[in-house]
Amino acid sequence: MDALFNDPDFHTVDRQFFGNPKYNKALTDKTSLQLKGFSQGYAYSADEANENGGRVINCH
Repeated sequence: MDALFNDPDFHTVDRQFFGNPKYNKALTDKTSLQLKGFSQGYAYSADEANENGGRVINCH
């Protein structure tokens, strides 16, 4: 599908996000507790006109 050039309604949203938490706790003089986590995400959406007169909306 060919998108229309310079369409004023065309827009995209492209996001990436992540988190990396860490927790440390000394339990005694010789032992400790360490917790780590990781989370990642991605979001994409687009609204675009094409040459045959329709609109395409993509969401991921």
